[in-house]
Amino acid sequence: MTILVLGGSTFVSRSIAEHFINENYQVDIFTRGIKEIPYSGYRNHIRGDRHKPEDLEQLVDKYDYVIDITAYTEMDVRLLLEHLDTSRLKRFIFCSSGAVYCPSKNLIKEDFPLGENHNWRKYGLDKLQAENYLMKAYEKDQLPLVIFRPTYLYGPENALYRESYFFDQLEAGRPIKVPNSQNRTQFIHIHDLCLIVSSMLKNDACIGQAYNVTHEHIYDFNDMLDVFEKVTGKHVERILTDEQPSRKYFPYRDVTYTLSIDKLKEHGLHVPKFDLYEGLKQTYEWYKKTNPKLHDPFMTDI
Repeated sequence: MTILVLGGSTFVSRSIAEHFINENYQVDIFTRGIKEIPYSGYRNHIRGDRHKPEDLEQLVDKYDYVIDITAYTEMDVRLLLEHLDTSRLKRFIFCSSGAVYCPSKNLIKEDFPLGENHNWRKYGLDKLQAENYLMKAYEKDQLPLVIFRPTYLYGPENALYRESYFFDQLEAGRPIKVPNSQNRTQFIHIHDLCLIVSSMLKNDACIGQAYNVTHEHIYDFNDMLDVFEKVTGKHVERILTDEQPSRKYFPYRDVTYTLSIDKLKEHGLHVPKFDLYEGLKQTYEWYKKTNPKLHDPFMTDI
């Protein structure tokens, strides 16, 4: 079975490509060729810019599965489908986001209203427009589409300055500014995401569907920091603040971001197993081994 992964050089797309290589699929990756690919076993590394039609013309093979991690806009998926031979395609899996939902303090199910979310702004709207284009392709052209909407992803190799920020502060004994709110959120470990995507390849009931993907446990920010302290064995001073926007000093938005995975369960897809403690324990081992040097340009007040 052949798989095309749009991406393959950083965290999510890299993890998915490596997962399917280890499962003995024939995997092609499509990247801009800027970053070194730190693993082997893929069949082809196709180098190009997905925004350039002439680069997409390199996609001449017929694939059984396409997993699109790097699309953010309707134009991204439109151009891809215009250049992709889908005659043999069994699944087109699109990485969307929980940012496509209208704001809510409640646990959101997939039938919740979709639309503008001021917390995520253009990012959420762009992902929603990409979803809408793909759903039309499913309805009109029988594209075997599956959409997944994750909460915050984490795990080894995460290039976003999230887990590593907290590890840096804890290791250095520096205080952490924390939003003074009762907002809550959820997380999903990268290995669980890979297993969910794998289960989507084998389940015909998921075609034409969108799924929330996350671990069910809900945390407020202090609960989350308790887990970081437990994993590292270190205590951190917490400075509660009402400053806005929170992204100036904190790697997560100060909003409630919680999704129901009832549909995921009902359709027999993989249910996430890594709780935050076990997932961060694994991530901390990676952090200690590799000592990543990361930063977040939005975090200017830390």
